[in-house]
Amino acid sequence: MPGLVISAELKEEEMLRNKIFGSSKPKNVHSLENLKYLYNVLLRHQTVTESNRALLVETLRSISEILIWGDQNDSTVFDFFLEKNMLVFFIKYLEQKSGQYISVQLLQTLNILFENISKETCIYFLLSNNHVNSIISHQFDFTDEEVMAYYISFMKTLSLKLNKYTIHFFFNEHSEDFPLYTQAIKFFNHSESMVRIAVRTITLNIYKVENQRMQTFIREKTCAPYFSNLVWYMGNHVLELNSCVQHDINHKSKDKLQDLVAEHLDHLHYLNDILGLGIDLLNNILTDYLLNRLYIPLYVNSLIPDQDSQVGLSESQTNTTDDEKLGKDSVTASSLSLLQRPYIKAIVECLDAVDDDFRALLALCLLYAIGQNTGLNQEQLDTINFTTRMSKRKDTYNELLVDKIIKIITLSSQFAGKVRLATLELSIMVLNMLVVMDDGTSCLRDNHYATLISIKEESMALLRDVFKTEEIFLDMFEDEFREMTKRELNVEYLTMEATILLQPTSTPLTDIKFIQRLPCGEVERIRKAIRVYLHIRKLLQNLNGDIETQLPLSKSSDCVKVGDVLDLNNSDLIGCTVIRDKSSKKERRFLVIDITQLIMVEPETGRLGWGVVRFAGYLQDVEVTGDRDDSRSLHINIHKPASSHLAKPLPLLTAKLTFDDHIRCVAAKQRLTKGRTKARQRKMMVIANMLDLTTTQANAILQPSSTGYSLFSNSVRPVPGRITQVTSRPRSQAVSKVTEEVSALKQVRKSDTDLSKTDAYQALNSSQHVDGDSSLRQSTQGSSGASGASGGEGILSHLCLIFAL
Repeated sequence: MPGLVISAELKEEEMLRNKIFGSSKPKNVHSLENLKYLYNVLLRHQTVTESNRALLVETLRSISEILIWGDQNDSTVFDFFLEKNMLVFFIKYLEQKSGQYISVQLLQTLNILFENISKETCIYFLLSNNHVNSIISHQFDFTDEEVMAYYISFMKTLSLKLNKYTIHFFFNEHSEDFPLYTQAIKFFNHSESMVRIAVRTITLNIYKVENQRMQTFIREKTCAPYFSNLVWYMGNHVLELNSCVQHDINHKSKDKLQDLVAEHLDHLHYLNDILGLGIDLLNNILTDYLLNRLYIPLYVNSLIPDQDSQVGLSESQTNTTDDEKLGKDSVTASSLSLLQRPYIKAIVECLDAVDDDFRALLALCLLYAIGQNTGLNQEQLDTINFTTRMSKRKDTYNELLVDKIIKIITLSSQFAGKVRLATLELSIMVLNMLVVMDDGTSCLRDNHYATLISIKEESMALLRDVFKTEEIFLDMFEDEFREMTKRELNVEYLTMEATILLQPTSTPLTDIKFIQRLPCGEVERIRKAIRVYLHIRKLLQNLNGDIETQLPLSKSSDCVKVGDVLDLNNSDLIGCTVIRDKSSKKERRFLVIDITQLIMVEPETGRLGWGVVRFAGYLQDVEVTGDRDDSRSLHINIHKPASSHLAKPLPLLTAKLTFDDHIRCVAAKQRLTKGRTKARQRKMMVIANMLDLTTTQANAILQPSSTGYSLFSNSVRPVPGRITQVTSRPRSQAVSKVTEEVSALKQVRKSDTDLSKTDAYQALNSSQHVDGDSSLRQSTQGSSGASGASGGEGILSHLCLIFAL
């Protein structure tokens, strides 16, 4: 509720009031007597002057308080207000043009009244005698921002009270007068966004009322000019947005562009809300204005700048008979049909991402939005083999379109390719939409499947070149997998991003998300290469119907959790005292170093040889150092996985471990260090198996040198700015080999994998310890569970938003 208007002159006016009325003011503010007192104040001050202005403002404020109180506690208060027709005083004050103070307080008082009065009879009485319509029609000074704000707020509050009964108080059927609506739409393009939003709310609330005569009045008297102005305003807004994109330099216009996109989204949502009401009288007019004055001339025709509008309109009409014939012909014929449609052809040509993926990303957004929009005629899409999840038949697809998409995926796997991760992921989503049927099977042809296999080989070759040390590569691999699986790309949110309208950049200083920009530096190139491989690997699994068995490398279902009860018989335990960081509390615990975890247990009371897990963390994340002052103590740090590559990992445990003697301390440090190394190496062997590295090759890479680990091996010196390639399989040989064997591959996609390739994975999930590590048996008592742009380019984003709605 807006703050109440209180003048600084109240003290002087109080003195004046006491002189006039003496001490007759009731002590009880919320009472009928006080309302009578205030009525007398209004009666004696029917002309606004400088001397009584503050008194009248305070009186109007007090009246609203008493009426709200009376609505809930004393009906005689409202009866007196109506009996004395006190709204007449409000209108008289407005007619005197007494300035903003009185106007603001009147509007505020009325707004408060209609917001808080709950009884329908009271509302009916307030709306009677046409006083409210007179106030709505009053010519306020709208150049005053405060007056404008209270006026539009008052109008919005009134619109919320509209229903099939109250509409008669606002719409005069005989005189065909509807000030609440006609006054509101005058501000549809107001400079203040708050006012524009309020106008949309008011009009929607009016359209929802089921009153045939009122809707007929809107259609015949105001609908055409209002929708015409609205469409014109939207068109100018789009041109302003497009100009901002064209003149942007180094993403300096990002903030302004974001505001323009937000406003454009508001327009689209507003149109969608109107159409969603299902009022044919309005929808027919609105649809006609949108198609013929905005979408076709400005949006669609901009895809082909040299195309005459009338020619474009005639060519956009489809011949159903011919299309049905083409739909039954070969895929080549349907591809030719696609090229014979200039607008669709323009969109397909935007999928060329050799130089950059700027237009390709926008075109993919549009294709995906079309495929997901249930309001489109699927039969017309099927004539060009644009198959979606709503297609009745999906035994074929448009080869030309799939060729373009697979080409984008190919470019993403190349070191010098300028395809962003968002474009790759969206390409895969569109490809799945086109070729995967409802039962999960794929109708992808052998030649396209062979190309995807070769793309995977190329992405694997790139990763093999950077597979040098688990200290960096393993953490990056797991981080990227975690980021990829955290959430699927939301295309609706992507199309709301203003940054996709700007040319791709690689600098992280723009605060653009990593998947929406090009990589910057060696580390980000490796991150992108990992993510590309993971996406392509997942795509092939979906096409084959395979179930993921190797990732994530650490499965929570196989791990011990806090609270589990373990059988510790025959387990090697090391007792210690744990002092957590920033705490003086000492806890007696026993260390159990599992194959993948560091576990701290507390002996279970009453059961010899059993322990309750009080802490469990991954060995690979353990950092242990000795205490300089105490040979019996170790300092240990275990971090949670970072939420993103930019975030600092949060400490899971920071503590000091004190052992019984020096020998146990040394033994614990050796076992922790060795366990950490072996845990990471086991995971690296699984990744090596995924990358088709032999055991010999992986062991040679993972063998630590006397000087420790480095990002690149000593025999290979990296060239600044690029990833050094060592053993890259020639693409021509890979394609040739895949092409020859693809038919056989499709027959054995679901066959058993060579056991020699799964040794590393089995080792990771094995329950047996090596080199003296003992196995743990989890008790059933333990807890369970797991888990620069042209107009034609920029306009694609607007089409995406339209179809997404």
